[in-house]
Formats: sequence, C-alpha cells, structure tokens
Amino acid sequence: MSRKWQIRIAVLIVLFAFGVYLRLHRRATSYIKRYNLVEVEDSTHIAELNIIKGNDTISIKKAGTGWAVFMKGKNLPANNARVWELVNKVINARYQIASENASQPDVYGIDSTSFLFSVKTDNGKVVTLKAGKRGPTYSSFYFVFPGKKKIYLLMGIPRYTISTDVSAYRDKSVVDFKREDIKSLVVYNGKDSLLIKRKKDTFISIPERDSTSIMATINRARVITAFGFAEDEPDSVTGLMNTNKKMIFVTQSDDTVVVYIGNKGKYALYVATSKRPGEVFKVYKNWFDDVLKKAKLLTDFKK
Repeated sequence: MSRKWQIRIAVLIVLFAFGVYLRLHRRATSYIKRYNLVEVEDSTHIAELNIIKGNDTISIKKAGTGWAVFMKGKNLPANNARVWELVNKVINARYQIASENASQPDVYGIDSTSFLFSVKTDNGKVVTLKAGKRGPTYSSFYFVFPGKKKIYLLMGIPRYTISTDVSAYRDKSVVDFKREDIKSLVVYNGKDSLLIKRKKDTFISIPERDSTSIMATINRARVITAFGFAEDEPDSVTGLMNTNKKMIFVTQSDDTVVVYIGNKGKYALYVATSKRPGEVFKVYKNWFDDVLKKAKLLTDFKK
C-alpha cells in the first residue's frame, strides 16, 4: 500500500474516532439535568437582589419601573442599565450538579471569603447561593446552596458581573441635559460669574462671550458623570458646605438644578447636586477647570 493511501486511511480513522467521541459526549451530557435558577416568566417578576460579603450587604430593590440601592438607611438611585443586565442574566441562568459531595469546597473557590447572592421574586420566593470561582466557561461559576454539600455549576452569568462593590450598581450620572432642554445656565467662580440664556434657537451671555465660547461652556457643563462616591468624607475634605463655586441650570420646563463644586482631592473633584441631596460624587479632577476655561472665568480656582 502506498504512503499516500496510508495517510488517507489514517485521517479517516481519526475522523471516525472523533465522530464517535462527539456522539458519546452528547449522549452523556444529555443526561445531565439542568435547573432554572429562578422560576419566573420574565425579568419584571424579580423584586430584589442582595449581595452579602462579610458584614456588608448590598440591597437592590425594585422602584417603579427601575431600581434603587439601599445603603446605610438611604434609598439611592441605581444604575438601571447595569441592574437590568444582571436581572436578565439571572432569569436565563441554568445550573447543574458539579459534585455530589465535595469534601474540599475550597477547590471550587467556596470558602469563608465567598459572597452570598440572593434573588427575591415578586411572589416572595428567595433563592440564595454562595459563589465560588469561575467555571470551565467564561459565563459560569461554581456555587453551593448555604448549608448543603452539593457543588453546582451556574451557567449564563459571568462571576465578575455580580460585584461586591456597591458603587457598581449606583447611578453615576450627576446631570445629563440635552442642549435643547437648557433655558439658562449660570456659572459661578467666587465673585465672578457668567450667565448664559437662550434667545430663540441660540444662546447669549452676560458678560458677553463669543458664540464658540458659549457653546463650549454649555457642552462641557451639561453632562457630568462620576467615577465614584464620597459620602463618608467629612465636609472639611469635600469642601461642599460653604462653596462659592457652582452652576445653576434652568430647563425649558422651569426646573432648577444646582451643581455645587467642592475641593479637589488627590485624584478627584468633589461635586454635589440639588437633584440628588445627600450624595457626594467624585468626578474628573480638572472638569470644572475646563468649564471655567471655556467660560473665560478661570481666575482663582486653586489646585
């Protein structure tokens, strides 16, 4: 038999063996029973999520058509997109048995440092699991039901999407105005100020500024996104108690929103707003400097 035919026969044998393996593998895995993590029709039937690590608990509860984060007796606006993303993963998640009786659960990343994740449905049913390490796929991780010995593999939820950092679930949008919704804007930097007000389809300012400066000021001021929060910092650090630096927005519907500008920290500028009293935001350190530069008011804003 020629070398060429030997190679062909060898390839056919390999392909046949691989086909048999796939058939047996599918048959074996088809007997692994999978369960729904929660039994609900859709995501609207999820009422509450809780993440517990040590003595810290993050509670996220339904609030109208959105969500709210409950922390230290406060009801704080949630990052609805982030929460809905997690909720949708939860209702589509499936799990199966990974080990009937694991003598060493720490092999699966389940130990005293593991966090608890619970889901409550609108009919009052609660499902709680203790999370372990990532599973064999990107969107899976091991877990146990507290007090039970079986190890399960949860599929459909990447472990990192369940954060134990409360700021991951909070709304970081300080203000977010469309330009066409702004009726007026006043920027204060100590004794200096700039009033920008709508005149038909454009804006004018007092003192007078060119149109480029006016539009640049509005565009830099109208959207503020935080990267963190600082409610635990004292007023002496945030500088928000008696600040003379602020911005006042008036919308076309005559709503007024005040943004208070505090001190600069090492990496952040502290900001608060009348729209969300009690919350202190950390924003890009030089953001207000940029607004003042556009408004031509950068005279005494100290680093």
